[in-house]
Amino acid sequence: CGSNGRVDELRFETVVRDGSWLRTCYNNQNNPSGFYSLGNEELAPLVNRAPVLSGEMPSDGSTNVDVMQASVSVNIQDPEGQSFNWFITTSPNIGSNSGVGSSNGTKSCTISGLAYSTVYTWTVKAYDGNRWTNKTYTFTTQAAPVNNPPIVINPNPINMSTGIPISLSSLSVTIQDPEGQPFDWMITTSPNIGSNSGTGSYNGTKSCTISGLAYSTVYTWTVKAYDGNRWTNKTYRFTTLSIIPTLKWSTTSISGVSAVGPLVADVNNDGQMEIIRSGENGIVVYSGTGAVVWWRPMDMHYHSPFEIIDLNKDGSLEIICAYETGTMALHGNDGSVYWYNPNAPLYDKHPVAGDIDADGYPEVFVAIGGAGDGSTPGKITALTHDGQIFATTNQVYFPCWGGLSLGDTNSDGVFELYMNERGSNYYSGAGGVRAYWASNLTERWRMYYPAAITASSHCPTLVDVNNDGILEIVSLQQSYSGGSIYIFNSSDGKVLRIISDSYMGTHSQPTVYDIDGDEHLELMTTREGPRVGVWDLYTGQLKTYLKIGDTYIPGWEPPAIADLDGDGFVEILATTDQNISIFNHQYQFIGSIPLSNPGYYGMDIIVAQDIDNDGLLELVLNRRTQIYTYDTMGAAPTPRALSQFMYYGQSRGRVPYYQEYGPAAPIVKDEFPMHESGNQMLNPTLSVYAFDYQNNLMNITFRTNASTGIWHTIHNEFNVHEGTYTADTTEMTAFGTTYWWNVTATDSTGKTTSKVYTFTTAPESPWWNPEWNYRKKISIDHSKVCEDLMNFPVLIRLDSDADIKNHAQANGNDIVFTDVNGNMLHHEIELYESATGRL
Repeated sequence: CGSNGRVDELRFETVVRDGSWLRTCYNNQNNPSGFYSLGNEELAPLVNRAPVLSGEMPSDGSTNVDVMQASVSVNIQDPEGQSFNWFITTSPNIGSNSGVGSSNGTKSCTISGLAYSTVYTWTVKAYDGNRWTNKTYTFTTQAAPVNNPPIVINPNPINMSTGIPISLSSLSVTIQDPEGQPFDWMITTSPNIGSNSGTGSYNGTKSCTISGLAYSTVYTWTVKAYDGNRWTNKTYRFTTLSIIPTLKWSTTSISGVSAVGPLVADVNNDGQMEIIRSGENGIVVYSGTGAVVWWRPMDMHYHSPFEIIDLNKDGSLEIICAYETGTMALHGNDGSVYWYNPNAPLYDKHPVAGDIDADGYPEVFVAIGGAGDGSTPGKITALTHDGQIFATTNQVYFPCWGGLSLGDTNSDGVFELYMNERGSNYYSGAGGVRAYWASNLTERWRMYYPAAITASSHCPTLVDVNNDGILEIVSLQQSYSGGSIYIFNSSDGKVLRIISDSYMGTHSQPTVYDIDGDEHLELMTTREGPRVGVWDLYTGQLKTYLKIGDTYIPGWEPPAIADLDGDGFVEILATTDQNISIFNHQYQFIGSIPLSNPGYYGMDIIVAQDIDNDGLLELVLNRRTQIYTYDTMGAAPTPRALSQFMYYGQSRGRVPYYQEYGPAAPIVKDEFPMHESGNQMLNPTLSVYAFDYQNNLMNITFRTNASTGIWHTIHNEFNVHEGTYTADTTEMTAFGTTYWWNVTATDSTGKTTSKVYTFTTAPESPWWNPEWNYRKKISIDHSKVCEDLMNFPVLIRLDSDADIKNHAQANGNDIVFTDVNGNMLHHEIELYESATGRL
């Protein structure tokens, strides 16, 4: 390094250079100025610069921008001072603006509709005719001012509560707005049981009136409140009380295996219902709590139907059942024998009992089947209330597990007896369905067309199918599937309708009732098959096959019915071999009762009756050797169902409500004087026997048009029961005259029977002897004479008689007896006392 700042270098390279490279390097370094020459100074060409953006408002990336911000702006400068075009756009769109030929300065865009907590992008573009400037900015608006939504608390009933009574009348919540602002609110329900709402309301309890709740139903109710800024929505649920019956008690019965249902009746007159059960070992009576009241050991068939009725009008019930070769009636209070008739065979068929002649004493009808090949006929026996046979018929082939039904189908006071039996496919002489006059068992009709069906395992059902006031006969062609329903005219047996279905199972007693409230009777049946069907008897159409979801339930026995929740509609109790599936009257599944033992005949006879006097129905049923009782929520109907009869009555409809037996209106009969009779005494005492099959009280009015020609009342009886009623007369005083009289009986329901009678008085009888100046008529009370008699001695005893005393001889020798024609009758005077007229 020299002292003048020069640097001398000595470089070493590993690269081998050729001579040209070395000489050139020397020339440069030896005389640098001579190595090159220096040119003249040059000017760069002019450049156009794009507009410049600055000073944006709001500044890029700013936050918490007021939603009331009215504009965005930016300063635009063109470096060369040229004019320019510009554009401002926004996203989301809150405004836009533009200018043409503008000069340097601040450019703005009006904006509106900003939302809280939102990022907005705005873009500025400027163009000076040569170059563009594009720039994008963002800003975020402020968060919404803090406004707490209304608070909904204290729901009543609480969310997800269960067991809510259907009497619940309102829903309520407390609604509070934290800022104390007024709010609008609404309460809605699903299914709809009520709704309510309010506007401009303040903090407090808000409620909604509800009604029409159903058992075993999940209800959802929603509360919404809005304070002008924010909504609050709350949803709650509650479930009403279940209508699924709960087990009350069960017991293994000492009466053994039974394939028929129990009956329920107050057999010992203690005001409590008892449960009566037959089985292989006899008949047992249980109290409503399951205690044995009495039992009578007997060797019986496991299918031994029986009936319960007051046979002797003493106010106590008797039990009619099979025993050995005949029929036995037991006193219901202790099981002792009232009567036994060995010549009235019953065995395993359904007997029936009812009063057929309006005397208050029921008649009893029992049946037995003949040989399967028809070589030996069956038999129906009719017995009086005290067990005496009054009619039999062998116009019977083979009732199997069915039997008899009884009714007055056209309400004319004449009763008919009906029976199902096997059909023509078993024996050419079969009747299938038969009708008899109950009074003498002469055959009224049997089924011939199209052929006698096999209906032997159930009883005919007597119901008014077409709502004309006359009962039809309904029987089933039995089959596991492909069965049929036959509807017969009760008067002549004509087939009115046949309803068939490939899935129809038929065997045991069907249920016939207007289930869904459409004023048409439905029939339900099944037979150990895959489906349980419901048919409309009026239209002949299938209503439904019972299903759980999309699955048909299998049936064991025809379903029973009972109002389990007291809403006035029955529920359907469909028995399978494992449970009782319950459906509402709209055929929707609502639950089931599990059963632990396998299925068996007899479950179709589920009796619905109040057995503990709590005002609610219990269910009573058999399964093999056991008896079960279940509590329900349904109110016991008034009047009570006649659960003393199999299938609730002689018409066999399986309806758990009181079923009228016999004519609805009172019976008026046994008039005296007899209608159109002659030779009647003057001013006779009029009399009739009045009877009401429904046990309603009656008002009875006697009228006549005697003497005035205008009908007028001569006697009234008010609020009376059955009996003979009389009316004295004072206006029927002419001999040989026809008189008219009328009796009207009206029961407590307003049903009326009115009868008009006539009689003719005897012509004035001749005097036996004109010298005898005095005579008196002696009239014998016809009700004391059992039948027409000849040469009957009559004892006349007068303890005293002033007329005889005053006009007869002291020795009585002038006292003579004659007939109405003046012929003297043989007589003997045992005693006469002239002082008193005693004779």
